[in-house]
Amino acid sequence: MMKVVMVNKILLVPIPRTRQHQNKYQEAKELVKYYPSLSAFLIPRRKVYQNEHRNMVLFEALAMVDKVRKEGALGLAAAMG
Repeated sequence: MMKVVMVNKILLVPIPRTRQHQNKYQEAKELVKYYPSLSAFLIPRRKVYQNEHRNMVLFEALAMVDKVRKEGALGLAAAMG
């Protein structure tokens, strides 16, 4: 069962997502092939001691939107449980 949490009147719903790529950076490169206008936001892979770049969340969100585009809203709803 999925746990839904309310924080400051905002519902936080965790969505498990299976990855089709080895890591986030490969996924971002693949997404840029379909959405070339985002190539300016593509970042090089970080070193182990570096924090994750703030642009990475753009590609994570785009991956979810792309899933809805390909599979429809029911595909995302199925992933949510």
